[in-house]
Amino acid sequence: MKKWSLLIAAAIIVTVIAGCAVKGRNNDNSSESAKISVGSEMESNSTTGTQLDPVTLKIVLPGDRPADMDSVIAEAEKRMKDTLNIKLNVVFYPFSDMKQKMETSLAAGEEIDLIWDNLARGMQSHISNGYYAPLDELLDKYGSAVYSMRGKEMFDANKYGGKYYCIPLSSQFKQGAHYEIRKDIREAMGIAPITSKAELLDFARKVKAAYPEMVPIMSGNSAPTAWAALLLKMSGKPDYYKVSDAFDSPVLYYKNDDGKVYNLFDIDENDALWKEIMEARMIYQEGLINPDILSTQGDLITQGKAAVFSTMDLTVEQSKQIAIKSIQPEAQLESVILYDLEPDSLLTDYKAWNFLCIPESSKNKERAMMFLEWAHEKENYDLLAYGIEGVHWKPVGEDKYEVISNNYRWYPYAWIWNPVLDRIPSYVTEQEYEAEKFFRNSDNFKTSQLTGFVFDPTSVQNQIAQHSTIEGKYVSALLNGVMDPVECLEKWKAEDYNNVKAVQEELQKQIDMFLAGQL
Repeated sequence: MKKWSLLIAAAIIVTVIAGCAVKGRNNDNSSESAKISVGSEMESNSTTGTQLDPVTLKIVLPGDRPADMDSVIAEAEKRMKDTLNIKLNVVFYPFSDMKQKMETSLAAGEEIDLIWDNLARGMQSHISNGYYAPLDELLDKYGSAVYSMRGKEMFDANKYGGKYYCIPLSSQFKQGAHYEIRKDIREAMGIAPITSKAELLDFARKVKAAYPEMVPIMSGNSAPTAWAALLLKMSGKPDYYKVSDAFDSPVLYYKNDDGKVYNLFDIDENDALWKEIMEARMIYQEGLINPDILSTQGDLITQGKAAVFSTMDLTVEQSKQIAIKSIQPEAQLESVILYDLEPDSLLTDYKAWNFLCIPESSKNKERAMMFLEWAHEKENYDLLAYGIEGVHWKPVGEDKYEVISNNYRWYPYAWIWNPVLDRIPSYVTEQEYEAEKFFRNSDNFKTSQLTGFVFDPTSVQNQIAQHSTIEGKYVSALLNGVMDPVECLEKWKAEDYNNVKAVQEELQKQIDMFLAGQL
């Protein structure tokens, strides 16, 4: 309670001395100076205990509204009543038309106080169009925990034009990937826990022989989770493969952290990515990868129809365990994580894939940041992330939780996600827990020299648009082994080479300029 009395006092003082400047975070020691300054203001007014005027924050989040959202919001408002005095109007835009609705709302200057965004929904253009307010001073004045729980690395890596426009949302300092497999089937066949890709393929072959009605491997039918593409998520030293900043498929990619942009159309047969593509073709022809991969909709592994599934993140979602048990009560899924969990074995650029932004149209920018700071206290984070304790979830130890009701689904990724407060599901295996803890510690990663680089696609928008209409015909077929790799790449190249080459050259030019500026 004292903290919020102090923060309220600081807010009142800031209003009175609004003409005073606050140093930006880009200056040496500026964030510490700002924190000390605000802290002094708080201490000097600690006895005021003044309640702020009531305000309602409009918050736009993605997806469908959880059944018990209203009860969670009511509890949050109750906790804030005597201090921040904030009401929450949380609005949900369905994923199906999220981008269109966002564009309409932002372009119209609708009074929104907080909104979720990401690169796929056009966040960079939203910033360029002036839709979002810079957050540097707001973080200095009201968001010390918002900043510190993500750290300088994550914030600086997600700057635009040298400023913080959006709060990066992630519980990890690198996006992970894993394979999900049928644990019950593995154990029924007497196979030890899988620790290598060779063992994973051997498991798939044994499934094919023992369970002919099942699909041995259901790889992703989109570029990021296709069989060969997982190399760009899972590779470690010395190659450090990564998809480029221009596309979400490896048609352009990085490797070795050497500052070069590599073109799939010019790939060498000794390149590790080409070897992965050839492996995909081999196991597809062997009958291991789902023969209908290009047309299959839905997640076959949760339908009890597949034994292996390639996907993002590091743990099996509890909803998947529930879904498969509703079909086959004896079924159980587990993760196969093939990372080398040794410090500096993995490369990261600290890029987040979800963000929370404050629109320029908001009339409550300070209160929006104060609300987020409130949400970064553990008991408040737990409420907004998991629901009401004892109703929707219960704690397990210091850093785990167990879901006891599906009426408030897991939701931190859209507004408060961070590596410090986020809990790990209680059902995870020891391997999953170890990987989660590793990925939540920034000290474990080697920092890419491209950290902080932001690609500006303005000059090649036409080529990117043309490429996007062509790529879908080839990328999944190539990366999942459906077509002969040489034939597929030749056909794709004939249609798309000039587009991709133009983007490669522009991306390389911008990278060269960025790296020159780091010297």
